[in-house]
This record gives sequence, C-alpha cells and structure tokens, in this order.
Amino acid sequence: MKVFITGANGQLAKYLSNLYSDEELYLGIKQKLDVRNRNQVLEEIAKFKPNIVFHLASITRGDESAKDPKK
Repeated sequence: MKVFITGANGQLAKYLSNLYSDEELYLGIKQKLDVRNRNQVLEEIAKFKPNIVFHLASITRGDESAKDPKK
C-alpha cells in the first residue's frame, strides 16, 4: 500500500508513519510540499499514486492563525 502524509513533522503524522512503516510512504514536509499550493499537491499525489492520503498539515499556533487567517 502507498500512504501519502502531509504535515509529516507533526506528532500524529509521526505516529502514522511508524504505524505504516512497512508501507511505501510519501512524507510531505513544508520544505518539500506547500499544501497551500493546490496544483503542487495534486501533482505530487498524481506522481505517487497513493492508496490513502492523510492530510495533517496545519498551523498549530493559534496566534499565528489569528494574525494571518488567509495563511
């Protein structure tokens, strides 16, 4: 199975990557995958052809979100 995970540096993503460690993984980190760029995400998904996608990327600091809601 092929598993595509965004937000791969987060706690839940790290747990899932351990859980699926025997599978082929795509670990999307912000330096490699900008989840705000829809076309880039769709291209990466099309290239990798995952069986399952976990979209876990987020801004975890509430004050940062409040200052820049578009982000």
